[in-house]
Amino acid sequence: MHRLLSVLACAALLASCVPPEKEENLGKRWDETTVMGELQQRGSIRIGASTDSLTRLQDGEPGGYDSFTEDFALYLADTLKVDPEIVEVPSSQLSTGIDTGDIDIAFPLQVVTEQLVRQRSFTDPLLITHQRLLVEKGSGIEQAGDLAGQEVCGILDETGLDLSTVDPTIDQRTERDPTVCAAALLRGEVVAVTGQDVVLTSLLARIEEVCRDGDCATGYEITGDQLTTGGLSAMVVSGAQAWTDYVSLVLQQWKEDGGWDEAYVESLGPESPGPPDLTIEESAALYPRG
Repeated sequence: MHRLLSVLACAALLASCVPPEKEENLGKRWDETTVMGELQQRGSIRIGASTDSLTRLQDGEPGGYDSFTEDFALYLADTLKVDPEIVEVPSSQLSTGIDTGDIDIAFPLQVVTEQLVRQRSFTDPLLITHQRLLVEKGSGIEQAGDLAGQEVCGILDETGLDLSTVDPTIDQRTERDPTVCAAALLRGEVVAVTGQDVVLTSLLARIEEVCRDGDCATGYEITGDQLTTGGLSAMVVSGAQAWTDYVSLVLQQWKEDGGWDEAYVESLGPESPGPPDLTIEESAALYPRG
């Protein structure tokens, strides 16, 4: 018995003396057979930027989410020690650009679902987005339950919640172009605009730009319940799991370095909610395949 305890104590002592596994250097020189190595050999990474992003501002400049993802893309390029190259394409051609090799990474404004991740390759989520409401200040509308009998404009994809399905007295119309909803809100045709908060943030900035000219009697704000929850991820080439994993590891490092919080406050603010702690599998499971 004493001998057994002695052996166990010795084993415990040896285990405690084993140094922790060294974290892999993400900025090392990678083998040319990997995507990382190919990019280092070329000396650049091509970053897809949507020219018709729903978060573009009034003057066509990148909106909050565009700026946020660009910050990460620059961090990724810096980690790989390559030059960032922005490639502007319509949002409908981001996936095509990935497939043809004209783009190395893209950030579609599309909530990941199980069906989507079966078709494309995505990294762990960069951001969690929620469907909320954009309303006039002082309207008394604080949540979806306050919209009974009112008209609403929605900027929704297949993961969005049509409020008329919750309350049939709500008259909701859906638009692809956020500026159409913004105009309807400013004219008083609708009392609220509903959509992903990252879209509403940029839409609010557009409205505030218009209101600076004195065309608005009051201000506007984003409010309401978190009607939906979904992850927004980076899209990468399919069939290159090592590259997908690598980008997710760089994303984790960006979070730990404080870059995520800093980019959030700068682009989406005013306070960081903290980076998401979800894998792509967990995020996709929020919208299981029907």
